Amino acid sequence: MAPPIKYAVDRDTLYYWYNNLGMTQVAIANKIGCSEETARRLMLRHGLMQLSKHYPGWRIRERELTADEARALFAFTLGDGGVYIREDWPTNAHFACTHSLKQEAYLLWKYSLISNLCLSPPKSHVRVGKYYLDGSCIQECELHTVQHPGITPLRVLFYPDGKKHLTSDVLCRLDAFSLAILYMDDGTIYRGHGVEGYGAIATYGFEYEEVVELAACINDMLCIKDTKRRFKVWRVSGGKYPLLHIPRHSEFFDMIRPYVIPSMAYKLP
Repeated sequence: MAPPIKYAVDRDTLYYWYNNLGMTQVAIANKIGCSEETARRLMLRHGLMQLSKHYPGWRIRERELTADEARALFAFTLGDGGVYIREDWPTNAHFACTHSLKQEAYLLWKYSLISNLCLSPPKSHVRVGKYYLDGSCIQECELHTVQHPGITPLRVLFYPDGKKHLTSDVLCRLDAFSLAILYMDDGTIYRGHGVEGYGAIATYGFEYEEVVELAACINDMLCIKDTKRRFKVWRVSGGKYPLLHIPRHSEFFDMIRPYVIPSMAYKLP
């Protein structure tokens, strides 16, 4: 992935400026017309300098992910999280996730599982230009990890063409924990006369055919044979988006219940 055009300086030119002319990072930044931080990243990218071992993220990047961290990141990416490659520093990917401030306890729980990959706890902010129906500002909290070589494979797994997909390699790794995360992120339980006990997962970001495969995978995991008890996919918003329908009092809720944290238990029947 190329850097912005105005910062697209080749390695030989940077090498000449830095090693032959003895230009500082500040001087290089001024010559290119960018910030000192951007100049530093360009030089890191071209291998002309190394991260200082005093940089807080150094030791984080040096160690491998634990099995629990890898499991958590996979599940978080299946749901509302994302794995991203920065244009100005595409060496490795980082994970990021945003939730409403009303779900801050949930995001802090996520943070507790991958805190050793983060430089700071989740931070809150007001979403500019976005408002609730009552006119109040939308407040969000964000979680970010450092860029890490152990996170980069998740980018390849979930984003084969730059868009998140439920590939066969993703579906074969599903378990009760990852499905619990998906439900806590995007699931809902219906309450009221005639719909009590039914649920749904908003799978709007995926292709219809992929959600059909997800439904089939869950049906197989739960060994559901009865047609009336099987997960189905509905088209909503005029057929534009796929919605994963959960049958009334489904065994699915019993499977994920051990992993649903107290602050999200309101989504259970």
